[in-house]
Amino acid sequence: MQNTDNLCMGCMRNKDPEDKVCPYCGYNEETLQPEPFLPVRTELNGRYIVGKVLSSNGEGITYLGWDRVDGSAVRIREYFPDGMASRRDGVLSVSGEYDYSFNEGLVQFLDLARGLARMRELPAIISVYDIFEENGTAYYVADNIDGITYREFLLRNGGIISWKQISSMLMPVLNTLSSLHAVGIIHRGISPETMMVGRDGKIRLIGFCIEPVRTARTDFSAQLFPGYAAIEQYGFDDQQGTWTDVYALAACIYRTIVGNPPPEATSRVTDDNMTVPASVVSLTPSNVISALADALQILPEDRIQTMDAFKEELYLSRGGSSSGTAEFSKKAVTGKLTENSKKKKKKKKSSMKYWFMGLLITILLLAVIAAIVVPMLIPDEEPVSSASSVVPAPSVIIPSSTTASVPDNSVVSVPSFVGQAYSAIINNVEYRDVFDFVISDTKQYSDQYAKGTIISQTPNGGESVQRGSTITLVISLGSAKVEIPNVIGMGKEEAELALYRAGFSNITMLEINDSAQAPAAIVAVEAMEQNVSYTVGDEVYADLPIFLTYNNYEPPQSEASSSAGTASGTNSTVSSAASAGTSTSQAQPAGQ
Repeated sequence: MQNTDNLCMGCMRNKDPEDKVCPYCGYNEETLQPEPFLPVRTELNGRYIVGKVLSSNGEGITYLGWDRVDGSAVRIREYFPDGMASRRDGVLSVSGEYDYSFNEGLVQFLDLARGLARMRELPAIISVYDIFEENGTAYYVADNIDGITYREFLLRNGGIISWKQISSMLMPVLNTLSSLHAVGIIHRGISPETMMVGRDGKIRLIGFCIEPVRTARTDFSAQLFPGYAAIEQYGFDDQQGTWTDVYALAACIYRTIVGNPPPEATSRVTDDNMTVPASVVSLTPSNVISALADALQILPEDRIQTMDAFKEELYLSRGGSSSGTAEFSKKAVTGKLTENSKKKKKKKKSSMKYWFMGLLITILLLAVIAAIVVPMLIPDEEPVSSASSVVPAPSVIIPSSTTASVPDNSVVSVPSFVGQAYSAIINNVEYRDVFDFVISDTKQYSDQYAKGTIISQTPNGGESVQRGSTITLVISLGSAKVEIPNVIGMGKEEAELALYRAGFSNITMLEINDSAQAPAAIVAVEAMEQNVSYTVGDEVYADLPIFLTYNNYEPPQSEASSSAGTASGTNSTVSSAASAGTSTSQAQPAGQ
C-alpha cells in the first residue's frame, strides 16, 4: 500500500514531509482535531486514512480521507449522533437514555448507505463504494469530488442565475432524485449547502441523512435548512415523502433565480406573502413560475407530489415569459395527505387539462372566424407607402420589440463586450436571445479589468455573424495581487461576498465559540503563503487560501439585547443571509 507520509491531510496533495503548513491549502499538520473527532491519520478498515473534518451534524461526522488501495482522496462518513455519543481516548460510549435511539439510527444509517451504494451509477450523487462497522459504530466511504457548494457557486456568479442558464445543469438532479425516490430514498435536506458543483460543471447531491436528523422534535439534533425545509419536517403530523424533496428543490430554484430563499415554512403558515419580482418574471418562462408556485405550496397535499411531475411542469411545457410580479398564494385546503386525496388531485389535474385543451380549441375557432369576417367589415383604405412601413435592419445585436420578426438565420453585428461585467451580459435577455455565450478555459489576471469583467472575445466586436452564433469570452480574475479587505465584524456570507468581490476564491471558514468576542461575526482573517501569514490590509496573490474565523457563540437571551450594540457583525449576518444565501441550524456546514 502507498506511503502517506507526504500527503497533506487537509487537501490530500503531495508535499514535502518537512512542511508543517501545506503550501496548497494552508492546513497545519500540527493542528489536533478535538474529541470526539477521530485524530488525523487514524487508519480505518485497514485501508483508509482519516484527514481533516469536513462537516458534522446530528447524524455524524464527514472526514476527508485517503484510500491507500486506490490511491485516491475519499469522503468518510462516520455515524456519530451529536448529543448521544461521546469518545474519550478513542473509545465510543453511548448515553444510557439514548441506547435505543442510537441503535435504531445505526440501522437506518447502514440501510441508507447500502441504498446509496446500489444507486452509485446515478449522475448527480457521489458514489458510495464501501460500508463497514468499526470502533463501535459504522462508516461508509464515497468518492471525493473537487468542487464547491452550490451556495458558493451562486455567490461567485453574482448571487443570481437565470433559469435559462441553470436549467440544463439541474436536469440530472431531477432525474437522479426521481430514481432515488423510486427505491424509497428521500433526501430531506436539499439546499445550496448540500449540493456541490464539480470542476466538470455537474451538480451532485451530498448530505444524505437518516430521517430523524431531518425532522424536528426527535432524540437526534435536527439539521433543517430554513427556507428549504418543508413544513412537515418541523415535527408536525404530516408525513414526509417525495413531495418533501419537491419543496426543497423548488426552493433552491427560487433562490437561484430570485437571489434569496423563500421565507421559512413555519412563518409562511401565518403570513404566506411570497412573490417573484417583475424583473425575474420577465426572464423566466411562465410554466416555470407556475411549477414553482405549485411545488412551494405549504400544505403537502396542495403540492406537486413527485419529482417526475415537477420535471414535467418545469421542462415539458414551453410557456413564454410574463410581465409583472408573480404571487405564490396559499391554497385553502386542509387535512392530511392520503391515497384518496392523491387520486382526487390527479383526477382534478386531468380534468383541468381537458378543460384547457377545449378552451384552446374554442379560441382557435374564434380566431379563424374573426380572420374571415373582420376584413369584410372594415372599409377599404388608401395603401400605406411601402417606404414608411419598412423597418431598417438592426446594426447591433440588441433586439427591439420587433425582434420576433427577425429570421433565425439573419446576420447581426457583434457588439464589443470588453470591459463589461459577465454577470450583466448573461442576465441580459436581449443578448441571450441572439447569442450563445461560452466562458473560455483561459482566464487571466488583469490590473486593467476588474474581476468578472470581459478581457477579450471571439468573434471580436464589429464582426458580422449569423444569429445564434457562439461568443467565447475571456473573463478577468482581477489583479494578481489584491488587498485583503477588512471583514472583521461581518456575518459569514457578507464576509465571503466581500472577499469574492475583491478577487479571492479559495476561502475556508473556521469556527470558534468564544463569549469574549463579538457573537455571530468574523473575528479573524488570515492568508497563508508557506510559513508567512497575512491579514487585513496586506496585498497578496488572489489565489492564496484565506482563512476566516467565525465566532458562533450565541449569548443568552438576557445578554442578547445588551450585546447587540457592540457586535457590529450581528445584524449584518441576518440581512446577508436573507439576501444572499442560506443558513443552517447547526454551526458546522452540511456534507456527506
